[in-house]
Amino acid sequence: MKYAFALCSLLVLTTIPVFAHDLEKDKNVGALFHIEPDDQPKAGVPVEGWFEIRKKGGNSITAQDCSCMVKLYSGKPKPTAKPIGEYTLSGEERVTAKFMFPSPGPYTVQLSGKPKKGSKVAFNPFQINWSVRVVP
Repeated sequence: MKYAFALCSLLVLTTIPVFAHDLEKDKNVGALFHIEPDDQPKAGVPVEGWFEIRKKGGNSITAQDCSCMVKLYSGKPKPTAKPIGEYTLSGEERVTAKFMFPSPGPYTVQLSGKPKKGSKVAFNPFQINWSVRVVP
């Protein structure tokens, strides 16, 4: 019986697709990041990235609630590094930004934000980083 359960579990796990959405957090805010279409950006091709931003407990943080900014860095940024791109976010449940990676290699996508005046959701200012590998 144990072996049958193990075999069934293995079959289920090998047939479920794996999604590359990465959940990261800072203080009381967590965000899920995805790059369209398949989390594998190509150098020199414009892409759309989306973020689902939530306060601890599940409340959505929208572009209307957040003064949010996305910065793009080549490689892993040092504290004095200047971004190679800065983008504002738009949208509701999933906030989006359009950007482009200039060449193949490693990048860091940094999402930062703080509540706007009159925000429906109270949250701490945050900064979240994701590593992205760009293909030729």
